[in-house]
Amino acid sequence: MGAVATALLVAIVVFAASTGGVEGGSATPTPTATPESQRDLFGGSLEPRVRFRTREFVPPLSFVVGDTEWLARDTTSADYVLIERRNRTGQPGGEYPGRSWLSFSRLPLVYETRHGTAIEAPADLYAWMRRHPDLDVGRREPATIAGVRGYVFTAHVGFQRPAVFPAVCIRPDVPCTAIAPNRSLLKGAWMETYVLRMPDGLPLVIDVTGLRRRDLNEVEVPAGELLRTLRFDDR
Repeated sequence: MGAVATALLVAIVVFAASTGGVEGGSATPTPTATPESQRDLFGGSLEPRVRFRTREFVPPLSFVVGDTEWLARDTTSADYVLIERRNRTGQPGGEYPGRSWLSFSRLPLVYETRHGTAIEAPADLYAWMRRHPDLDVGRREPATIAGVRGYVFTAHVGFQRPAVFPAVCIRPDVPCTAIAPNRSLLKGAWMETYVLRMPDGLPLVIDVTGLRRRDLNEVEVPAGELLRTLRFDDR
């Protein structure tokens, strides 16, 4: 990754220090919800100043978005939630396929890369991802989101042939690799991955993902706004 990765990692550390529940200050105001505005999270456009609460995800999460540019894509799973940053064409009602995303996942299982067998997720997810042939993973740094401690690192997805072929990809026009039954990563994507230590022993993984490095740079601020509002609603 060389100098480019070093520069990106510096940016990520700055982002980690300025993101919501992430320890440190905040570069932009934290979105606030209006009183009595909580709604269940379904698919479709998300409205600012509304606290959205997941319906099936364990543990239940809630958050507030800072603008009108987020779409909920996958909200029905107990171990995966996906929201997408809108990619407008500039024409009324027109949109291109998404180029950046924010996801929450629990990883009880991962795919063993040699045979593609689902195995119990390792205790040290970061070390396992550093060894993954389809990932180029940077250094980890401490991070805290919503009062829960963990760490953050950057990763770049690159492969000629994926170690494990996924059943589906976020973007059907872009090849991807499956690292877990509920986690497929797009070829060429850049990610900021937060791993939070949860009381049940299974980490919560938060991915801020851009189809390319520029897309990740552009989604950092709105993703940070959202993460500053994150709450664990079973507490």
